[in-house]
Amino acid sequence: MRAKWRLRPLGVGMADTYSAGELYDAFERLVFSRGTSMDVPLLRETLLALDDRADEDAAPHAALVWRRLCRRIRKADKPAVMGLSRRGIALLAALLVLLLAAAAMAMTNWSAIERIFRLEHSQGSLDNWTLEQKQSVADALAESGYDMSALPDLSVMNDKARDSALTQWLNAQFNGDVTAAHYNLMTSLKGLLDGWSLTDKAWYSSLLLEGGEVQEGDFVSVVPKRGQREGEIAVALADEKLREAYDGSSLDTDTLIPYLFYGYLYPHAETLYWRVHYRNAEGENWFTVLVPDTEPESYTAQTVYRRPSPEELSAILEESSRKAQERHRQMEKMEAERGLMITWTLSQQAEWDPGYYGVPGPGDITREQAHAIARQAYCEAMGVDPTEADALYVYSYFIIAPGADGYDEPFYSVALCEDREGRRALPITILISHDGRVLLVSTEGNG
Repeated sequence: MRAKWRLRPLGVGMADTYSAGELYDAFERLVFSRGTSMDVPLLRETLLALDDRADEDAAPHAALVWRRLCRRIRKADKPAVMGLSRRGIALLAALLVLLLAAAAMAMTNWSAIERIFRLEHSQGSLDNWTLEQKQSVADALAESGYDMSALPDLSVMNDKARDSALTQWLNAQFNGDVTAAHYNLMTSLKGLLDGWSLTDKAWYSSLLLEGGEVQEGDFVSVVPKRGQREGEIAVALADEKLREAYDGSSLDTDTLIPYLFYGYLYPHAETLYWRVHYRNAEGENWFTVLVPDTEPESYTAQTVYRRPSPEELSAILEESSRKAQERHRQMEKMEAERGLMITWTLSQQAEWDPGYYGVPGPGDITREQAHAIARQAYCEAMGVDPTEADALYVYSYFIIAPGADGYDEPFYSVALCEDREGRRALPITILISHDGRVLLVSTEGNG
């Protein structure tokens, strides 16, 4: 029997290079074979291998090509793209090679990214940068060959106009999120971090370490001390774990794209791992495996993340829906007995959901004090007489869940109502902190 032809998986050897001819040969073997099905894992390796080429300027984001290929295959009657003629398949293969070449045009200048990263740490978001700092970033990007065609001619502008034009242009390059400018620019240039070369992943981890943005348990990438054979063993073990994890489910594991990492779990740099992370064509996380980098013959794979299979997810959603409906019925029964929840005592509210609602403790103002502060805040915000506020009924929750409504401290959420039952609440939201400060007065409604 003829030996199965395989490309080097994932390009784990740091000096691996795959020519366009090699790629086209891979497509030829896959789509013109006499077999009845396409060798999807091999095709996946063919595409992903390009992500770790030594020539970084020619290393495209292969997941983009893979995603388009999956969409094209799904339109065919069979996985083997039997519905395509030889000419059609040849055109598809040529198109894929062209896509790879087009993606390779996205050049990354890491010095420009580093400059942006350090500005974020020293100055904060883009809004805080000086005109000179914005100009220096634009100059660095221009030097890297970045497309500057959308930036107007700054030489004819005064400083105010230049600053406005640069801010608008940089904001567009950062995908509108100036709080994570460097990362958004990197992903727009080179795609999702998972698909970067091992060298680039190590570079980015070193940048995060420098900026103090690595927390305990985070995976820190480093340049591998091992070579191609060890990486291949790690990927093979991860593939076995993946198939075992979803055995018997409807999930086609061959449609999941593996991405390879090498590094350690911070701060334990003495223990190195191969990390294989799987996403689907839409970029969703599915499965992650760690392989401790011991002696290759004793490699073992550890599953550290497993997304539920479609059947499991359906069962989880069904159970969640059942519990929500039961919870809703319980609330309806209790409100029929006690009245609307907002009119309950704070102890009753906390009993219903102890993780979200609570009762004041030492150092917290009382509910009555919070209501008095809320009445005063209402009068000041709406310009009404205190006697009008005194005619209203005031009810509240004491919310203790960290991050609720964007606050990490306990607070009272107060409602002003025209009726004793609390059913006719005024369209105003008032939040009072646990120590008596007015956090929010909003006329956008209290939900």
